[in-house]
Amino acid sequence: MPSDFQFVLQTADPVHVQIERFFRNQILNGKLKDGDRLPPTADLVRQWHVDQMSIQRAMKPLVQEGLIQRLPGRGTCVRRGVNKSVMALLVGARLVDETSHFQRAMIRALELQMPALERGPWTHRIYDGLSALKTQADFQHSVAYENLCGDLRNYPFKGVILIPGAAFDLDWLGPDFSLPVVRYQTSLKKTSVDVVLDFADFGRQSVRFIASQGLKRIVYLRTLSERDTAADLPGIREAASAADIPQPQVRQIPFDWVHAMQMEKNSYELTLQLLEQWRRGGDRPEALIISDDIAARGVALALRRAEMKIPEDLLVITMANEGIDLCCDMPFVRYEFSTQVIAVNLLRIFGERLAGVQPRPDLPVYISGKLSVDPFGRRRPVWNGCVHDSKILKEKYE
Repeated sequence: MPSDFQFVLQTADPVHVQIERFFRNQILNGKLKDGDRLPPTADLVRQWHVDQMSIQRAMKPLVQEGLIQRLPGRGTCVRRGVNKSVMALLVGARLVDETSHFQRAMIRALELQMPALERGPWTHRIYDGLSALKTQADFQHSVAYENLCGDLRNYPFKGVILIPGAAFDLDWLGPDFSLPVVRYQTSLKKTSVDVVLDFADFGRQSVRFIASQGLKRIVYLRTLSERDTAADLPGIREAASAADIPQPQVRQIPFDWVHAMQMEKNSYELTLQLLEQWRRGGDRPEALIISDDIAARGVALALRRAEMKIPEDLLVITMANEGIDLCCDMPFVRYEFSTQVIAVNLLRIFGERLAGVQPRPDLPVYISGKLSVDPFGRRRPVWNGCVHDSKILKEKYE
């Protein structure tokens, strides 16, 4: 390794992240050339005063991206001749948060579909927690923002895919940002979206199923904010009118991307309030629709506390995601979106952008889901949940 390679810990990022970034920059800037041999791990530990595990963790993604190769008996060498194309995945939520089930599933789905993408082989880098970052008044001076912008300038990215909650206004990345971008969101925003969930279909199918069971009185617990332009409400109202049943009562559950963990508690408290109102007024609905499966966990806990029998006392339908079974210990009907279908459409549009294909006139692509109910047509739906310890359930919010 050239003698002028001086590495100094400078940021709050983990040590292995800083070491990985250092070597990647040296390779991409040409200071480390194809065939150059890196010093042994023991030498780096001694020279840089870092631990061996940090060195090992830093090398792993570089090997996966094809930037270096580790040869038994020969050490670690630069291998720039087989570089992979790199895409940036920008995620609004923090992937380590307990509530980020969908975002983690989307990452897995994209990884499974990447081998089919042309101009490969492909790899990716993930930047999460952007919603919280953007709320900071001085975010442009933060280490995370500087690292993101620096990576986008210096790494050989081919394009960017945005996943829910990310900052859709990319002007904050600077005037020089010109990479192809594909945007996914749960609803339409002012900025163009390429792939969006069809919440109108969620509303229509939910109400139609409820009406098919001979039920009429519906309450809709909505997590989408009033700023969204999702068509869930038009879909629900359209289906109710077509079925000649009263329009569902809509109750808003407070929610934002930055404080998603609070949503389960908010839905729990709101459901308890509604249960008390229904008990006093004697006007309990026959069915409940919930627009988020995390909120559904709070609803389930409140229903259990009230000793409600589901679906005998109340039919409940919740929006969910295929393959993600959140433990709510209640036999809820699920309207499921497929992360695989979303990933396929995102990567197809991504490939078209890379190839310079003119924007398709049918954008955005609307992704619809399906109801997961008992195949024998009985009222009791298939239960896709799992069982909590009853003591934990009772003590969770009390």
